[in-house]
Amino acid sequence: MPAVSGMATGARCVGAARLRERAKESKTTAISIQRLPAPTATNKIATTMRHHSRMGQREHVAGCNTQGESGAARGGVCETTIRVRYAETDAMGVVHHAAYVPWLELARTEWMRERGQTYVEFERSGYALPVTELSVRYIAPCRYDDLVIVRSWVDEVRSRMIRFRYEVLGPSGELLLTATTSHICTTTSGRVTTIPPAIRGLVAGGRARSDSPTAAETPGIAVGEGSPRTL
Repeated sequence: MPAVSGMATGARCVGAARLRERAKESKTTAISIQRLPAPTATNKIATTMRHHSRMGQREHVAGCNTQGESGAARGGVCETTIRVRYAETDAMGVVHHAAYVPWLELARTEWMRERGQTYVEFERSGYALPVTELSVRYIAPCRYDDLVIVRSWVDEVRSRMIRFRYEVLGPSGELLLTATTSHICTTTSGRVTTIPPAIRGLVAGGRARSDSPTAAETPGIAVGEGSPRTL
């Protein structure tokens, strides 16, 4: 019996010690919670700024593929699908940087075709749109047999100048490239002239008119020989 009594007394001591430890831990936790700083105006502003910053990043990523629609797209956006050919790749296995330029040419001529005016018909009427400036930003590569989409639209029109803007999208819709080309309107004999109503109608969202004046009926300014005639 004395041994049993001693064991009981020891158990009570251990139990009491544990209760005291738990009470001490609870008190420490309560003190820590009470010492948390109350929200201040500065903290609220910082939290709001971080929230809007994250939202801005999400909006930028989500909207990067809709530049043509959200920007100053004139006459609508044309999407041209292209399958990457083996001859367009280089030793690194990606599309060579120069191979994108013909894609841009194809995209803008298809933009015209969709609106009822082929570039062949445009030249037959005595006009040309030679390239005067090309700007390209390469963002990510594409590879052989990739199916890409080239988006094109008119970004700016002046009396004698027109500028196209482009986006190249990869197989998963990722943005691979952005570009612009500026063109001066000339006659096929190389004289700078105003952009004819046929093209202005396309930019305004209409379709080409068959009664538009030819270049022979439009005065122009002579430029040097050998002016490029391709769009």
